[in-house]
Amino acid sequence: SAATPDGGVAAASSPKFKDFTVADAIAPIRTLNIPQNACRPRLSACFYVLSDLAAITLAWGGAVAGRYVSGGNFQAESYLRLSPLLAVWLIAFAMRGVYPARGMAPVEEFRRLAVASTMVCTILVVFTFLEHSTETYSRIIFLVAWLCSVVLLPVGRAIVRNTVGSKPWWGTPAVILGGGVTARTIVRLLNRNPSLGLRIQAVL
Repeated sequence: SAATPDGGVAAASSPKFKDFTVADAIAPIRTLNIPQNACRPRLSACFYVLSDLAAITLAWGGAVAGRYVSGGNFQAESYLRLSPLLAVWLIAFAMRGVYPARGMAPVEEFRRLAVASTMVCTILVVFTFLEHSTETYSRIIFLVAWLCSVVLLPVGRAIVRNTVGSKPWWGTPAVILGGGVTARTIVRLLNRNPSLGLRIQAVL
């Protein structure tokens, strides 16, 4: 600093801050190239629900058909009466937080789906036992249906993500707090992997 004629003190200009402007301060943010998407999380969750319903139906249908072809002595119509219980699976999945499963790693998603499916199948087995319906419903069918559901549920969700994951409405809007290299890396990572379900709308 230097003294002025009127007794004040003038700040000396420093080469380091001489040409620093607000535009320079926000430059890292402006270069992030953030697409503005009209995300619709509920629509994304609906696709997961449809995928889960299809996977469960296919698992049980395949188990019943396989048992019937192999010579099982049962009435296939009796399993149709269990169709309203599909809602139980959806409730269990919702309780495990897999709708819309935003930002969830595939391994964690698989674990939650498997736990929920196991819980529902266990409830069905206990229910049929208490109702003395073990002769009507085959335990082998329950076992095969459970195994198939554990496999088909994540496969169906992967197909959904690969099919509609690049749509502008897919996912949930998110905001990054911070900037610099870390923010740019996160934005680029999420832009390259839209199936994660997080669409960055702003960097603060």
